[in-house]
Amino acid sequence: MTLIRKTPKRGFHNTRFQETIAVINPRDLNRFEKGATVNRAALVEKGILKGAFDKIKVLAQGVLQAEGLIVEAHYFSQVAIKKIQEKGGKIVECKE
Repeated sequence: MTLIRKTPKRGFHNTRFQETIAVINPRDLNRFEKGATVNRAALVEKGILKGAFDKIKVLAQGVLQAEGLIVEAHYFSQVAIKKIQEKGGKIVECKE
């Protein structure tokens, strides 16, 4: 084997300015009561978010059983929007 293949590969990783995105699923939203507002503070209070995240994204894995939730996040998948709105909930996109 040649020497170039044995040496470790190193490169430039610009992770200093990279945003961290927390992923939330509808099955996580079942912990909230009917008509509750789900935002960053509420997710931290319930223990769903742990650590520091820049943005929140709601995906569509799992079944949503809680009704009438007001969900505040930065990104939503199309299926997640459909699941939340079918249960009478509202979507609020954060711009911060």
